[in-house]
Amino acid sequence: MHRENTGRINGAIFPDLHSFSIIIDSLFRRTMKTLWNESSRRELKDRLGRLQADAKSLWGRMNAPRMLAYIGSALRMAKGKHPAFGKMTSKARGVPGYRHLDHHFKQFGV
Repeated sequence: MHRENTGRINGAIFPDLHSFSIIIDSLFRRTMKTLWNESSRRELKDRLGRLQADAKSLWGRMNAPRMLAYIGSALRMAKGKHPAFGKMTSKARGVPGYRHLDHHFKQFGV
């Protein structure tokens, strides 16, 4: 990213850091997948429906049924019991929750 001392970033002019952070936050929210977004949940449900019990793992030692049990347990933990990342709001837990499911679905090719 090209930065100058004139308040320009890649040719755009921002009057102050606060304005820039508002723009970045709005872009981040639109592109961030989370468990609390209906289309993200629908995508995960569709992928879950394509998972076969005998699917081979592309990496690691888990089989598909064991992975489902594992992510079920991880999601229960994320609901507030034994938080792995310290105190987080329910809204904040939606992003790592989505990423965790996405990672393991990719592990089994869905």
